[in-house]
Amino acid sequence: MASPLTFSPTFSLQLSAVLLLLLSSSSSSSAAATLINESSFLLCLSSKFPSATHLSSVVYTQNSSSFDSLLQFSAQNPYLSTPSTPNKPLYIITPVNEAQIQASVICSKRHGLQIRVRSGGHDYEGLSYLALEPFLILDLIEYRAIDINVGERTAWVQAGATLGELYYGLASTSLGFPAGVCTTLGLGAVTVFTVSRTVEEGATGLMGIWQNVAPRLPDELVIRVILQAATTRSTVQASFNSLYLGSAQDLLSVMKLRFPELGLRAEDCQQMSWVDSTMYFDGFPSGTPREALLNRTKSGRNSFKATSDFVVEPISEEGLRGLWGKLLEEPRGLMIWEPLGGKINAVSETETPFPHRRGNLYNIQHYVNWDAGADAQRYIDWIRSLYSFVTPYVTRNPRGAYLNYKDLDLGRNINGPNTSYETASVWGLKYFKGNFRRLALVKGRVDKDNYFRNEQSIPPLLA
Repeated sequence: MASPLTFSPTFSLQLSAVLLLLLSSSSSSSAAATLINESSFLLCLSSKFPSATHLSSVVYTQNSSSFDSLLQFSAQNPYLSTPSTPNKPLYIITPVNEAQIQASVICSKRHGLQIRVRSGGHDYEGLSYLALEPFLILDLIEYRAIDINVGERTAWVQAGATLGELYYGLASTSLGFPAGVCTTLGLGAVTVFTVSRTVEEGATGLMGIWQNVAPRLPDELVIRVILQAATTRSTVQASFNSLYLGSAQDLLSVMKLRFPELGLRAEDCQQMSWVDSTMYFDGFPSGTPREALLNRTKSGRNSFKATSDFVVEPISEEGLRGLWGKLLEEPRGLMIWEPLGGKINAVSETETPFPHRRGNLYNIQHYVNWDAGADAQRYIDWIRSLYSFVTPYVTRNPRGAYLNYKDLDLGRNINGPNTSYETASVWGLKYFKGNFRRLALVKGRVDKDNYFRNEQSIPPLLA
């Protein structure tokens, strides 16, 4: 899963700098949309791209032979984007440098086109490649250089690179980077395990213990839990999925002291390199070559719907038993419980945009997927009913949500550039809590016309 946003304490100034780079030379453009004239738009790009650029190598129109394949290539949720999807982008631009990015923004704004910026396409609601207004996709697939300096222990990564590409680049070094589990998003030895228990094998009691233990484990150890209906019989299974920065022998000692009830055994543990552990957690079969990390698409992608919650008090045994009933209703559904604590608690909730820190025990991803041709509404209705069921057990006022598990059910912008701060607070406070106002004030300083927007973007708030 994707990691929380980790901007520096000066995140507002950094955000300003990024947006000002894009807006420079275009701030005087008329905010009113003009009729889109393709020849005029392409002429604008040609005049502003570096002289050596061939437009046909970076600009794709709907008449380009590779347009549809490029559109689908990085779309990670098939339900949201199919060859028959209406409101396709008018253009896809694949820039290779900053000058091409800036030119694309200037010309798009001048010609009344919205922009969707796509990196790996790992957007739960497809907001990086879908829009209701006339738009283009700025696809960063060719803007993905990775520069690793082992001596300085730094890596500079362009925005189009996937986590898999970064992890592959790190594989030959002694460095690791815990950016997230999904690689479409070498540290010596680490140890991993997955131990599964059904309700009949004590999963209910173990979950009660886990809720108190997991957020307080040593920083070197994380144990998340995946809850779903078991495939072999009518029961629920809890899979305890763990990474430990150390040897199996040391891990067994820690578990015996901190979570003996799980009954971890030596044969449950696997020692491997850091980069191999990233493949393990992303579900690659054992023995898969590391080159698979370079694959920006996955075969057999299923459509899905997800949403999220944060929990500050352990869910009671009664609540857990109710959850088991909900999970048994839908074999394709699951819940992923990820503990917080550790470094999450060490940072103030006002220091970065991500606010769900001290006091939160864990976050939950509610998730369901389905095959092509299935009744999508059935699965969407189920996950909405699950979200409703857990209401008494999660945060409130506001009910928290994780930005990287984006969910348009929480609310959406339907007024184009005119969405008010009050309207956007419906979803903004769930994602950012008190930081939402600060972010809106930054937006008001650098993009007061709200050109850079989507269905859940932060609106400008003028001081």
